[in-house]
Amino acid sequence: MYFSHFAIHSPYQGIADEISYFEGKDTKGWNGHKDPTYASMIKGLDRSVGKILDKLSSLGLEENTLVVFMSDNGGIDASITPRGDGTSNSPFLGGKACLTEGGIRVPLVFRWKGNVPSGQWVDLPIDCTDIYPTLLQAGGYNAKQIVAENDLDGESLMGLLTDSKTKRIAIPKQVITGTILSM
Repeated sequence: MYFSHFAIHSPYQGIADEISYFEGKDTKGWNGHKDPTYASMIKGLDRSVGKILDKLSSLGLEENTLVVFMSDNGGIDASITPRGDGTSNSPFLGGKACLTEGGIRVPLVFRWKGNVPSGQWVDLPIDCTDIYPTLLQAGGYNAKQIVAENDLDGESLMGLLTDSKTKRIAIPKQVITGTILSM
């Protein structure tokens, strides 16, 4: 299944009780994050992803399903929008449509119960072209061979997913900074 979520885009709207909750948080404004409606939208995305994970569990498919969660770009930077709406990608500079870290550093989460250890954090730059070879290898295909035969970019990240101590990785020519976190 490929699911491209539209959450966290304008128009900004959230659930009234959640907005009230986030308006009253002691940490409101921490690290530049101060929009309670935006926070409610993020909570809605979390809820939606949780429902997908719950369904996989209830169907007994967790151990046979590699879940990849990734964003396409950083949030729109409130400091450059005409009305000041958006968010802060702090501590990174910039946001969506910018080539700075705030625009290109995105979350990348892999979850595959019984195959990818939980709680790992790998802080190496990778490229989105690495996703396809990773999925190939996870599906039992020879990713290196398919990449070579089809003159594709990217390489499988399975070594990083199964062993967070991996020291050697070839960094692609065009790098989108990302982080791998498995749950």
